[in-house]
Amino acid sequence: MVGGGPAGLMAARTLAEEGVFPLVLERSQRLGLKPCSEVMREVRYGFPILPLVGKGVVEKEFEEMELVFYEKAFRVPLVSFHPLRKMVREPSPLLLVNRERMERNLAKEASSYGAKIFLGKEVRRVERGEGCLVLNGEIRAKLVIGADGALSLLRGFAGERLQNLGYGINVRMRRRGEERLKVFVDQERIIPLGDAWRFAGGRKENVGIWTSEERYAGRVLERWEAFRRREALPRSKVLLTPLSSSPPCRTYHQRLLLAGDAGGLSDPLTGAGIYAALVTGYLAGKVAAEAVKKGEFGITFLKRYEEKWKRLMAKEIRKSLLLKNLRSLWMRRGWREFLPWMGAEPLR
Repeated sequence: MVGGGPAGLMAARTLAEEGVFPLVLERSQRLGLKPCSEVMREVRYGFPILPLVGKGVVEKEFEEMELVFYEKAFRVPLVSFHPLRKMVREPSPLLLVNRERMERNLAKEASSYGAKIFLGKEVRRVERGEGCLVLNGEIRAKLVIGADGALSLLRGFAGERLQNLGYGINVRMRRRGEERLKVFVDQERIIPLGDAWRFAGGRKENVGIWTSEERYAGRVLERWEAFRRREALPRSKVLLTPLSSSPPCRTYHQRLLLAGDAGGLSDPLTGAGIYAALVTGYLAGKVAAEAVKKGEFGITFLKRYEEKWKRLMAKEIRKSLLLKNLRSLWMRRGWREFLPWMGAEPLR
């Protein structure tokens, strides 16, 4: 297993629970370091994944969102039904999730089943050996699950690439103000083809900004600083993070599966990838466990992994790609007219 984020740890937990004891290699020195917005739904893609991530990971449940759209504020209900709501998402609350706690829970369960997790171990080189893949010239693996993020080494090794990467910044800081879920959309004042957010719950809030287009990556830091000053937020250390924002690549290869952002498996409209990472990690773990037990490591057998995630996720990914393309053509006037149909009410 290359990568100890949500996808890698879920795959490790699933494998170990199935009686196959994986080795997880994670380059960070501790779990939960990667910044993200950390907002999820209880059920997505028709797959209830939250029962598998352990207790105590949900910090706050939101039944409505405040949307600041070109400096006009709207209240958007998340749970009640509206005529066009199902076209975009199933009505359900949004959950603010503590990612570090979630990853620690997964790591603890995976270890209890027999998985071995090594932190501070970066994979720099992958080669094909006789009947195996060789990592860093020393680790021989019959099967590898690549869960090493949007800049995946394993994806490059397989000859795959993503059409586009988004880039963003997320900071977790002491909460300032009310507990609320707030999103800012404005091409000129916030960021082109992206948004900013403040997700507050308990003592902490997640604050960030992102663009879905690689061509605007050079403007993210500048726009973050303008947003931070506008919201009167304190200075903090930030990291520019790549995010998948395009159709997925092929996710099965000889002795290799790609999960989460490594396979481009996220929401191309919003950049949200945690739920997709957990679901694809689980499915990759199930298929990998079966492959190890049967000694089947070829693409004919491993193809069933992609068939499984496509049955769950392909329709919603296509829908998000359509909405992403519409957004770029129809951002200002069109979306303002669309909001009332979604139940959005102006805030005074």
